[in-house]
Amino acid sequence: WRKFTFDTVYDKDSKQKDVYKKSVAHMVRRLLKGFNSTIFAYGQTSSGKTHTMMGVLQDKELEGITPRLIRSLFNQIEKGREKG
Repeated sequence: WRKFTFDTVYDKDSKQKDVYKKSVAHMVRRLLKGFNSTIFAYGQTSSGKTHTMMGVLQDKELEGITPRLIRSLFNQIEKGREKG
């Protein structure tokens, strides 16, 4: 048998911002330092993968990982330019 480990499992009451902060935010910093990063959403059909990744784009509280990551990435790039 092959064993698999999980960094984190979230339940139905998890908030989008908490998922992002705990599982993704640190990856932006590493990405900008040249490290590869992967986010892998796995689950059964209709289990919420697309909602987790995209969320509700017009709602800051409900937006998913992808829009949060893109905004954070561009914010970090802009901060680097200001320092620079």
